[in-house]
Amino acid sequence: MPACTEESRAVLVAIAKTPDKPNSYTQESATAALAEMRDRHYYPLMVQLLVSPDEVVRRAAIVGVGSLGGEAGVAKLVEVARTGNEIEQEDALSSLGNTDSGAAVEALIDLMTAKNLHHPLDAEWPLFVLTHHRLESVKYLRTPEEAHEAWQQWWNTEGRNAPVYSPYECASKGAL
Repeated sequence: MPACTEESRAVLVAIAKTPDKPNSYTQESATAALAEMRDRHYYPLMVQLLVSPDEVVRRAAIVGVGSLGGEAGVAKLVEVARTGNEIEQEDALSSLGNTDSGAAVEALIDLMTAKNLHHPLDAEWPLFVLTHHRLESVKYLRTPEEAHEAWQQWWNTEGRNAPVYSPYECASKGAL
């Protein structure tokens, strides 16, 4: 297995910055690898790649913004959730769950009532990832408006003081 050296990281950055060389899947793979390193140094590159003309590269960048951006990435992901295509919206909602941010919790709750979202209830899983809270079970599928109201009530009464978790933390705030 090759070592993760400064030189190898520089090569990944060069590939991620170079569209279609040798192809978009190579660029996407380099982008994904940089995102997985969890080194926030690569966050600005992820933001740049959000406007790539290639959808697979944009999708990798969305994940990277969620993994590396923290609080700063929330606004970018909300913008993608509001303006992206259906797949990008799903990626943005999911990636908000990786930000370890209370602002992402509030954004996900708000997005449940966004009119242009194809699947607003997709916000519930990343809300669980961030809060480890589940809404009380009901005998029917909540509408987005009902889910929004229930999550907003929880956030206003208990959630603001509850811990926010990274995707790598258990409810005890310890690492997985």
